[in-house]
Amino acid sequence: MKINEIKKDSKLKLTGVYLKCASSSLLFFIIISLITFAQTKFANGIHSSFVLAVTQAILILFHWILSYSIIANILDLAEGKTNSITEFINITFKTYVKYTKIGLRILLKILVPIIVNILAAFYWIGTAVAKVNHVNFLCFNQNLIPLATFIWVLAIFILVYYVLRYILVAYIYHEHPEMNEKEIVDSSRKLMHRNKLKFILLLLSFLHYFLIAALILMILNIFIEGKYLTPFMVFFYSVIRPYVIIAKSEFQKELEDVKIEKVKEKKEAV
Repeated sequence: MKINEIKKDSKLKLTGVYLKCASSSLLFFIIISLITFAQTKFANGIHSSFVLAVTQAILILFHWILSYSIIANILDLAEGKTNSITEFINITFKTYVKYTKIGLRILLKILVPIIVNILAAFYWIGTAVAKVNHVNFLCFNQNLIPLATFIWVLAIFILVYYVLRYILVAYIYHEHPEMNEKEIVDSSRKLMHRNKLKFILLLLSFLHYFLIAALILMILNIFIEGKYLTPFMVFFYSVIRPYVIIAKSEFQKELEDVKIEKVKEKKEAV
């Protein structure tokens, strides 16, 4: 499996439909931005921490569901299954129940690493406070900031490791909608086994696009105030994202093909 071949196949799939995919991605981010803006304004008027937490949870869930919808819309555009750049809205209503269940199943599987990260972050902050104030209190020792940093970094790596297990669920769900939630989650875990580094390398192969976008933003920042750069950031990410989504889909399909070949070889060997 070569990254260059995956990206080459992705470019071919985007031929003739790239503008539609980018337009769909841009529209998606505009909707997300408007919802986030409205939620922020609404949150400023909320004095109950419980209501605020529930509101934030609902927004995160909505983002999670929409994240699949835009992936499915772009893949459908690339595969000629739809011509609509707003199909992700319909997909959201059709799949929100099942994809919510998938998200909850993943959350349960990565809950322990998340808790470990929260505890590690809390320990690092407490140790940092002790270091700044030159005092020791409770279990926080000012001389243990290197150890606290190492623990937190290790906790982050563990969380990333677990998150990468389930990074392909959206693509598996799109490719195999007949599978149930457990099958989709387990399939992602099995496909990503020993392939996490390859996936990271695939993502890193797009780094130069984001560096170019960052350079353009730095130049624009000379002439435009930083707070007005958000639309440009959304635009650049929107035009890059279809390419990344198609490449991830090709990566997932390639892993499935390899898995099928291995099963065939085992059967032939028997």
